[in-house]
Amino acid sequence: MFRFIVLTSLAALVLAELEPQPRYLEENAQERVVGGEVAKPNSWPWQISLQYQSGSSFSHTCGGSLIRRGWVMTAAHCVDTSRTWRVVLGDHNINSNEGREQYKSVSRVYIHPNWNRNNVAGGWDIALLRLSSDATLNTYVQLANLPPSGQILPNNNNCYITGWGLTQTGGQLSALLKQAYLPTVDYQTCSSSGWWDIALLRLSSDATLNTYVQLANLPPSGQILPNNNFCYITGWGRTQTGGQMSALLKQAYLPTVDYQTCSSPLWWGSTVKTSMVCAGGSSNSGCHVSP
Repeated sequence: MFRFIVLTSLAALVLAELEPQPRYLEENAQERVVGGEVAKPNSWPWQISLQYQSGSSFSHTCGGSLIRRGWVMTAAHCVDTSRTWRVVLGDHNINSNEGREQYKSVSRVYIHPNWNRNNVAGGWDIALLRLSSDATLNTYVQLANLPPSGQILPNNNNCYITGWGLTQTGGQLSALLKQAYLPTVDYQTCSSSGWWDIALLRLSSDATLNTYVQLANLPPSGQILPNNNFCYITGWGRTQTGGQMSALLKQAYLPTVDYQTCSSPLWWGSTVKTSMVCAGGSSNSGCHVSP
């Protein structure tokens, strides 16, 4: 989900450029990727916080851009479930009221007709929200300028992303609006099967091998386990959908599931890539990245 939140924030910011043509920021600007940095309050005045009602309170779920006084653009995957939504304008700290916010209920949601939540890779992840009343434009709330139709930023064009998203994988939402300076990635690279699904970490020092720490044996390159081949999956993942992370390392003995089955809409759909190994089904299941 983190990758979708990032792409959503990036789309919102691209549409919020002050000039209709792409701006190329200085090449020696300091890049901030992991966690980003706290933005100057209200320095991105078109940024909105999309929130859903849970009981008597509202919780942040996605960002978006104010494109007209009564219209907000956000991602379709953020609003393709039936909920009571509201938009907060002029916000900086989503956990407190700083006196500059405008709270607007959403009267209608318009999702692109080609959006398919079971085929995220198909694109069209865009939606428009009709506000119940027009926003008041001031120092803290401004409209984003949309680029010309069909304009696409070139690969490695540096730009800012903004939002209250996760500050690290598996981490907490940021209470303060954050920004990060990043290069764009073209579709060919970003849509490749292994782009989001595998990473190598270089440790600051070598591990000491002993009874408790050993090396994994990697399979030969290109080897794929056959369908229904039983194996163990391990980890501290969620014990149920929407549940809590396990504090203790867990294991499950499950049959592998081939890509054709695992990527079908009844399973995990397009979130599964060819570089993943999936196992199980019903109440016990999991998807791991294949080395």
